[in-house]
Amino acid sequence: MEFQEVLTKRRSIRKFLPREVEEEKVREIISAGLLAPSAHFREPWKIYWLTKEEKQKVVTMMKDYVERTNTSDSSILKTASVLEQASTLLLVFNTSQEDLTMDLLSIGAMMENMCLKATDLQVASLWVGNPLFVKKEICSFFSVPASWQLVGGIVLGYSEHIPSSLTRKTLEEVLRREH
Repeated sequence: MEFQEVLTKRRSIRKFLPREVEEEKVREIISAGLLAPSAHFREPWKIYWLTKEEKQKVVTMMKDYVERTNTSDSSILKTASVLEQASTLLLVFNTSQEDLTMDLLSIGAMMENMCLKATDLQVASLWVGNPLFVKKEICSFFSVPASWQLVGGIVLGYSEHIPSSLTRKTLEEVLRREH
């Protein structure tokens, strides 16, 4: 795909077919993420590629959280449902303690590279933050070093439905330029 086409076709997908993403494609997607710029070339990321059982454990943690806290945030259960459908969940951690703002910007660039590469490979993706509600449980389950921070996840699969594009703000709406 041409780059402009990748940009315009990328969507946040929430309905997946029961089809596994090929290991080679997941590796290509992760490799594209590793090409992202990082502040002071720290590359502050670590990616956990979850097995089906591990992914289901995260789903259970999220459902238990909703039940335990009586939260009215329905997006947590919606995300759990998406995780159940999709074949792959990649959890992304910040491993650096040097400059949180710069490292999070670097990780955001890395995660976007992965979403764009997924689109290029005709793999659907969704950048998720709701696993952060159970970050302590996730870190404990995976024996993540205490100094690391869960940043989010990338869900991968094959889309059941491609939503139409949303109306975006125009260049004139977002750009301020002094002459």
